[in-house]
Amino acid sequence: SVKYDSGILSSWVGNECCLWEGIQCDAVTGNVQRLHLKANYYYYISANMVNSSLAELRHLKYINLSGNRFHGSRIPEFIGSLKQLRYLNLSDAGFEGIIPPHIGNLSNLKVLDLSSNHYKLKADDMAWAFGLSSLELLNLSYVDLSGAQNWDMMLHMIPSLKELSLSQCRLSNVTLGPFLNSSRILPNIKHLDLGY
Repeated sequence: SVKYDSGILSSWVGNECCLWEGIQCDAVTGNVQRLHLKANYYYYISANMVNSSLAELRHLKYINLSGNRFHGSRIPEFIGSLKQLRYLNLSDAGFEGIIPPHIGNLSNLKVLDLSSNHYKLKADDMAWAFGLSSLELLNLSYVDLSGAQNWDMMLHMIPSLKELSLSQCRLSNVTLGPFLNSSRILPNIKHLDLGY
């Protein structure tokens, strides 16, 4: 379901997927654990959707699809069924629409980067983030949060959070004073970006 101009997927021939570029498997079980398909300057994946067959890779711990061109696809709901995921990077990949609340099922996730999708990715309610109890880095820069409910609750509902980037999120008329003066919020935060 994808198109590519040589690059990383040109190695995807034969049945030994653990030998394909961008794929890493567990040495003992042979299960696919990492899918590293970050685009570079010359090569990128072009697709109209993320194929649902990815949902069969139940042992995935790492997905990086950043910089590819998914042409306005929505983030698929099945992502929330990949319970082993610890790293998910869908930044600058052309996703649009509402962030699916199913992402909140990823309780083992440590890094979530949905940034730089040019305001076409939106959140209407950030309550899904409360399920990300292991999250250490959350980057939502350039995600439209102008209509999002409960976004400020992230400041004290994810105690493991160390880095939070909300730059260019179209937040306005927000009073952060009570939050920033409270010792109950952001207990482990090292980096907070509210730029622009």
